[in-house]
Amino acid sequence: MKIAHLEKLVFSNLIIRIILSFYVTFKGTWQAGDSLYYLEQASKVIHGSWGGDGFRGVFYSWYLLILAPHAFFSFTPDQIFTNSPIDLLLPLLVQTLLVWGSGYWLFKKGHKALGLIVLFDPVLFIYSHKLMSDALFGVFCFWFAVTLWKWISSSQKEIKLPIFCALILACASMTRSVGSILIVFTVLFVLFEWLLKRKISKIQLFYFVTSLVLFLAPILYWNKMSSNRWGTTTQGLDWLASVAGVVEYHAEGVGFQQAPMKWFSAHPVYNLGIVTGSLFSHFGTFFVLTLKGILRVLIGHVNVEFYSLFTGTTVEGPGWFKPREVFNGYYIQGKDIFIWVFGIILNLLACFFVYKTIFKKVLKTLKLKLKKANLEKSSLLFFLGCGFLQAVLPLVYGDARFRISLVLFWVVAAFISEERLQKASRHKPNLHRQDL
Repeated sequence: MKIAHLEKLVFSNLIIRIILSFYVTFKGTWQAGDSLYYLEQASKVIHGSWGGDGFRGVFYSWYLLILAPHAFFSFTPDQIFTNSPIDLLLPLLVQTLLVWGSGYWLFKKGHKALGLIVLFDPVLFIYSHKLMSDALFGVFCFWFAVTLWKWISSSQKEIKLPIFCALILACASMTRSVGSILIVFTVLFVLFEWLLKRKISKIQLFYFVTSLVLFLAPILYWNKMSSNRWGTTTQGLDWLASVAGVVEYHAEGVGFQQAPMKWFSAHPVYNLGIVTGSLFSHFGTFFVLTLKGILRVLIGHVNVEFYSLFTGTTVEGPGWFKPREVFNGYYIQGKDIFIWVFGIILNLLACFFVYKTIFKKVLKTLKLKLKKANLEKSSLLFFLGCGFLQAVLPLVYGDARFRISLVLFWVVAAFISEERLQKASRHKPNLHRQDL
């Protein structure tokens, strides 16, 4: 396809995003699983609980409060849509524009296929228009990965990039709890590169770690004082206990929402030992359900999300991959199953295109035998690992939402690969441009 046509496609994506932002705002289809939770936490912030309840990351609630202050100072969370839906337009619009800007940046840098992946990835596109933290977390993951790469591939005298990298990583960890694990892996990776004396200097390492501690200190202190738990969120043990509930009562056919409640009733007091003991006593079930969760992240369909985005109605499929939930929605049945299957096929084709595009670049770079490519190779493995973590960490709760950050991490890996291959092609005549 000609460049001019691709540019029209990119700007058409922008127009569609803007129109859809208005549509979901006034139609009310921005709502999803945790939407009301984030509205409630933003309301709590203005009443003195600036850290929310600490169960989930508070950053998205701050984001909503900053961009829609009138809504929270004037109405209760459940009154916002009926009384002043326009207040939610700006957060939704900014959210989708941040995603579009990330894809456009890649496109203008010459990485057109990768830019189009970011712009048209179905899961990212849907959640760019939902009042959920997934899209914003994905944007943070993307720019954290880009900034980290720019830092470790720049001069050892560079100071601003380590600070920016720490800031974006802190924001990601305060947006979703899985971001906390990224902190551990990033610090280990940075220490690894410093010990190998490749590109990171002592002063850069000092600025990065110090900045990260300073950015996270307030929320860590708040959670310790309010919940007696250190961490950017207090979700960890409670969430793992809910996983134990799903696993323990799976054989009885109890749904993913009811099983945790049943487990909490049976274990009013619990600790890490009790939770892990419950998991390992049903290890076979735990392993199978986690594997299914990983597969749902990697190739799970988004039929439910698409239907909800345009109609606002909850829909549940035939239940091939997990037990049915109990809810007042619409079950797919009859001839509608053909449409459902068609959506699954389209999703699989999209996943095939995304993964093929990414790994074609990455594998070529990993096969390069140039000594100067070692930094790229270690970075690729790190970003691929960060992406795969997004598939593993949800355990039994894995679904397509987690594919957002997974794909964006892998897109950055492909971005690094393309730059390395372009450099290699200038030194090796047999590496043709069409192979890039």
